[in-house]
Amino acid sequence: MRAWLFQHLVHPYPTEEEKRTLAAQTRLTLLQVNNWFINARRRILQPMLDCADKPGLLSSSEDEDQEGDPSGDEQDSTSEQPEHTSYPIQQPMH
Repeated sequence: MRAWLFQHLVHPYPTEEEKRTLAAQTRLTLLQVNNWFINARRRILQPMLDCADKPGLLSSSEDEDQEGDPSGDEQDSTSEQPEHTSYPIQQPMH
């Protein structure tokens, strides 16, 4: 199943027939295959995507924001700090 997952990184959602085939090959139930893919997308793919995003565009824009903080007093105002602390969007995904 891991091989299937890595061969379908763009769309890691097997069809019902693919799930049945994987279940037969692995001698797991369809429910177990479904749960494996749910967990694999969270535990395997999401961390890979998070790591890929860090050196990419998202982290560079975050770095620019952080670099601007010490140089500009405006960004140290309390109106912007709650915005940065209210970003824990990633916490519910874990």
